[in-house]
Amino acid sequence: MNIRLQSDGVTLEFSSAQVVTSKAVTDGITFGCDAEGKIVAIGVRSRPWIDLAGMGTDMDRSTGAVMRYDPAVDALAIDVANSRYEESAEIWPGIIVDFDDRGDVVGLEFLDVRDRFSKDALAEIAKYAISGNPVFKNRERVSA
Repeated sequence: MNIRLQSDGVTLEFSSAQVVTSKAVTDGITFGCDAEGKIVAIGVRSRPWIDLAGMGTDMDRSTGAVMRYDPAVDALAIDVANSRYEESAEIWPGIIVDFDDRGDVVGLEFLDVRDRFSKDALAEIAKYAISGNPVFKNRERVSA
């Protein structure tokens, strides 16, 4: 798992697999997929992340992404900002985005995770989400 913080948002890399195709699912959210069409990375353009990148803040769990995975219902929730959400929208069947009061992305929810993510990505999700490890264990700050 790697977090790439950029000046325009964040990329969550779940796998070292090469991104073969990118799917812009909505303005500000892009999925990177492997050769089988499975998600291996998610790019999110979001003001809370832009603010952190610009300030050069050294992030920890209290200021950044937290993942929760429920294997019983095969659902994944990723809070990409430490903000409350005001509204949600299903942008793709089984993919819900949470927005704050300014309309910025603060969370993502996925149903049918085992069908959407690569096996490597699922292993990383299980390692970080189920064990409660901070998502920021491996992070890389990238300039625009």
